[in-house]
Order: sequence, then structure tokens, then C-alpha cells
Amino acid sequence: MLDAFHRFPSLPVELRLQIWSWSFLHKRVIKVSWRRFENRDNPHHSWHFSADQPSPAQAQVNREARYEALRYYTTLFCIYYPKKPEPSSYLYIAPEIDVIRISEATIRFLSVTDKKHLRRIILDVEYDPVPQFPIDVVRTIERLEEIELVFWPKYLSKLNGPRVVNDFLGRFIRHVEAHPRWQMPLVKLTLNSGKSLGYLEMQWP
Repeated sequence: MLDAFHRFPSLPVELRLQIWSWSFLHKRVIKVSWRRFENRDNPHHSWHFSADQPSPAQAQVNREARYEALRYYTTLFCIYYPKKPEPSSYLYIAPEIDVIRISEATIRFLSVTDKKHLRRIILDVEYDPVPQFPIDVVRTIERLEEIELVFWPKYLSKLNGPRVVNDFLGRFIRHVEAHPRWQMPLVKLTLNSGKSLGYLEMQWP
């Protein structure tokens, strides 16, 4: 098996760029968390976003690869510190194909820029049995196309699937009625066991 192709730099530039573009086409499911860390140079705690996957390797190979990578990836989940124009941390996301997995707590820290780019989200929801579901935040994610809600029991030993469906169907219907101009995304419901409850089907009287 070939581990390295040393003549790659000698290929025509058009072919090299095409090969780089092919390397960006796989979909990723990226779990994003909002975490606190302690900076040794600063006794105060700081916060930042972290992902369960590394940054795309192509962004670190060379200038050509990085340039092509930035055509597909957007720097999101940026953290800025005062008096510093550049973000101290960020994640490379391909909004058109990547799926972001995020918790109810973390989604509340999304910036305006993040909300403008995200298309597909998996949202972990604690069902306790009255979940504080952040539907107002979901509505502000302007270009959201699909969201999968994964329900985790907090105080209940087991979740009742039909009850969860009816509960969230009512929530979304009331929210759409209150915000008629909102383009509701496709909503999939799943239990933490992996059992699918299907998609919300809006039914109007």
C-alpha cells in the first residue's frame, strides 16, 4: 500500500486542486462542547468551544491546501478576547455537509455568526420530564434545515415515546403560530437508546 506520493507537487495545479477538493467531501458529525479551562498565565478561568474531532489536516499541510480548505470550511465557534482582533480559538466547520452535535446548554452560547451558518444539528435534550427546550434559540438559527432531538431521561427511569412526540409536537405548533414567518426545519425525534420516534408532522385544524 502506498503511504506517500512524493511526486504530488509535480502534478498540474488543476489536478492538485481537484484532489484537494475531493478530500473535503466526507460528512462529519462533530460534537461541540462549551468548556472551562484554567490558563496558567491567568488565575481566572476562561471558556472556549471544543470539538471531539481535530481540525482538518489539509488546513495545515501547506499554503495551497489551506487555501482550498478555506473554500470549504468556515471558522466558527470563535472566541475573542479584549483588544485582540484575531480569535484565540475556533473550529473549522463545513456548514453544507457537517452535522453539529450540541447540548441544550452549549447551544445558548452560539454567536450570531454561528447561527447564520449552521444547517444541520443534533441537539441533546434532557427530559426531566419538563424539558427547558431552547426553541427560541433554535428559531434564531436562520438557515437551519434539519435538527435531530435526542432525548435523555434526567429524573425518569424511562422515556415514553408517544408522550415525547405529543409534547414536542405541541411545542412546535404553538411556536409556529406565535411566529408565522419562521421557516421551521425538519425535526427528527430520537430516544437516547437509539430508537427513532420519526419526524414531526405538523397537522393544522
